Amino acid sequence: MEDKKNQEYYSVGRVKEAHGLKGELYIKLRSKQADWLSEIDQIILSEAEYPKNLKFYSLKKAKVHKDGLIVTLLEVNNRTEAEKCHGKFMLIPTSILLTANEDNFYFYEIEGFEVIDEQQRVIGLIIGFGSNGAQDLIQVKGPFGIVDIPFIDNFITKIDFKEKKVFMHLPEGLVEVNEV
Repeated sequence: MEDKKNQEYYSVGRVKEAHGLKGELYIKLRSKQADWLSEIDQIILSEAEYPKNLKFYSLKKAKVHKDGLIVTLLEVNNRTEAEKCHGKFMLIPTSILLTANEDNFYFYEIEGFEVIDEQQRVIGLIIGFGSNGAQDLIQVKGPFGIVDIPFIDNFITKIDFKEKKVFMHLPEGLVEVNEV
């Protein structure tokens, strides 16, 4: 088995609140996908999204709930302990999230990709992800600042993994790009 300290980890969500009296946690996921859930038996909870010191927790039980998870950890036994976890990031090994094809991928795999509109203008770089409840969003940082763009099939024309670019057909006015 690979050394845990040399693995890379990715934040899949954040502890939103304690759930119940027995120390369960409600974790709001960054994406609606949680198909990796059956592959993990430990998670990391951290104050930082990219921690230096890793604190592992044993996953006793987990189930999908609304736009997140309800998890029971072996080391968290009551509501008081669960409340201390509020706001912490939940990280899992990136090796679990690797995909084999470009039609189905995890969002973190396109983080840092350039977003290009249909006029071949660079909108910016993907720096994060979110959701507005109805659809997934990509957070793009460009000359206009940071903007959330719906990441839906109707807007995506092509994702080029080799060139690290996402080509999109964006409705007029969604993103204002300063002409140079």
